[in-house]
Amino acid sequence: MIKEYFHIAHLISRHLSGEVTPEENRFLDKWRKESKSHEQLFQKICSDEHYAQHEIRKMEFDSQAGWRGVEVRIKRVELRRRHLKLLRYVALFIAPVLILVFALQDISVPHVMDDNQFLLYLF
Repeated sequence: MIKEYFHIAHLISRHLSGEVTPEENRFLDKWRKESKSHEQLFQKICSDEHYAQHEIRKMEFDSQAGWRGVEVRIKRVELRRRHLKLLRYVALFIAPVLILVFALQDISVPHVMDDNQFLLYLF
């Protein structure tokens, strides 16, 4: 359903820019005739008032501020990637060190065995 809405929005956009093909125009006409609400929506989008509001919003948009926001997000993602990469190297270093520490600790602790355990150890 959402895919169809995007397709209709794309067709209306092409209609407004004058790039709609005859086949797309037939599909758009069919969609408009399916429902009164479809026709009303189409008329509202194509109205001069709606177009003027859209142009005003487009002119008011601060592209530099928008780009700064994109740059901040890009830097945040890059920083996270670097941290994860560093964390992998730290984990690769710490894991063998911990294994070695526990192995040496196990060797350095004397094990007291009773006679039964000693016999089992021998055989």
